[in-house]
Amino acid sequence: MRAKSVHPILREQIDAHLPCVPAQIDLRVPDILRIADTLCATMPNARRVIFDGSGHVVNLEQPARFTREIEDFLRPS
Repeated sequence: MRAKSVHPILREQIDAHLPCVPAQIDLRVPDILRIADTLCATMPNARRVIFDGSGHVVNLEQPARFTREIEDFLRPS
């Protein structure tokens, strides 16, 4: 699936098929939700993670879970 309107820098990331973890925080901002939707729909190696109860510094607010999610993502399957 190819997104219709994507910023050129994001397009490079999508086309490169890089692994991606769109970490979504608890703030339900429509633009951020659309960006995460686009990443997950267009990047074959993307895995969405939602951190309920977090703000902008999820790695400080939920460090154990953040570390676990990143380690799980980086672990070879």
